Amino acid sequence: MKTISLFFVLALSSPLIWANINPQSKALTELFETMNMDQTTEEIIVAMIDAQVAANPTAIKPIEKEFGAFLRKHASFKALEKDLREIYSKNYNEQEIADLTAFYQTATGRKVLATTPKITAEMTVLMQERLLKETPAFYRSLEKNEAAKK
Repeated sequence: MKTISLFFVLALSSPLIWANINPQSKALTELFETMNMDQTTEEIIVAMIDAQVAANPTAIKPIEKEFGAFLRKHASFKALEKDLREIYSKNYNEQEIADLTAFYQTATGRKVLATTPKITAEMTVLMQERLLKETPAFYRSLEKNEAAKK
């Protein structure tokens, strides 16, 4: 009986322990400031532009300025902040936000923040190259599957 009672106490209290953070929390504001989200998202946007230019220079280079303005309008931290607050609040509780903030204040955390845009850009280029290389084989396999169904 004690085991069952303990189970119910833990089960009922766990939402309180693991409750998600309020999207308007000051802790989230501190985390975003620590992460330097304005600069980080700008670096990611620049990396995205560079990756697109590298992947398709004839199509993107002539519209690079407009493409950059489009990304800044729709993918800047200012444009995404409300949604990012919701995402973080769904995935982290108050203690985890505090832990992340503390981590990003360390030398390793600052390095993660500094290298993330570059790594993201390199990963994007790698993914695009691999997908472009494999797309013809993918379409051939689809065509084979369609032909086999007939």
